[in-house]
Amino acid sequence: MKKITYHIDLIKEDGTGYFVKVREFSGCMTQGESINETLLNISDAMTGWLTSAINHGDRKIPIPISVKYNPHKDYNLALDDAIGAVGKRADEIGGEYGDVLRDHAIAAIEGLRRKI
Repeated sequence: MKKITYHIDLIKEDGTGYFVKVREFSGCMTQGESINETLLNISDAMTGWLTSAINHGDRKIPIPISVKYNPHKDYNLALDDAIGAVGKRADEIGGEYGDVLRDHAIAAIEGLRRKI
């Protein structure tokens, strides 16, 4: 079974411990006196939130932020692949010409990255 990771925001409160909420679960939050207690509490709160969603069908279980489609991520991965290919070709050419090729190609590819 694949592990799903949701995002939590853990906030230190002045003298009273910690507050935590789950970004993807509307209304899922708790607090605790220590970090460990707060994390145990949010684990229980998440279990309760999910159990209610499943048993009552009163809310949709959200997709974690980390797995939502991001077209810029795919574009950046393609640019990373291009940089790798240029570096490999420059190494094959070698010498000063290979170094110049690598520098100019990487500068051009990084220019594309800054535009997204």
